[in-house]
Amino acid sequence: MKTYVVAGAALAVVVAEATRLRQSRQQHREQAHLAIAEMHQRLLADQEANPEMAAVWKVSVPAESDMARAEILHVNRWVSLWGIAHRTGVLTDDSLAGYARNGMQNPAFQQFWTYARTFRIMGARDEIDRTFNATMDQAYQALGRKEKAPAA
Repeated sequence: MKTYVVAGAALAVVVAEATRLRQSRQQHREQAHLAIAEMHQRLLADQEANPEMAAVWKVSVPAESDMARAEILHVNRWVSLWGIAHRTGVLTDDSLAGYARNGMQNPAFQQFWTYARTFRIMGARDEIDRTFNATMDQAYQALGRKEKAPAA
């Protein structure tokens, strides 16, 4: 009987430690994600502030003019901010849907999503990203866009 108690206690310790390690790893990933998002925001701010830096994206970000490209880069900052706010629970699904609908009324948001949607949908890392992308894409599609969303 003593052996079963000791084995049960040992198993409980192993399960508890495995759970703690899994939670620790998840927390580390989330902290790294937030740090990378912060760096991304700084890079986008640099590109907005310095046209020479924005020129790096002339090939990658199709736009009619440097001003239109700057607007797309600025929209990227907003969409990235909404993504982090949604991930951290600051924006609920319903709030995000409202922001997406309002944002998509702006042609710069539409241009950005036309350009970025495939990258974002294909690059979704988890259910939170998939929900975010689906919400943004629903607002985009509601404008009468006929493009089919890529499979994730």
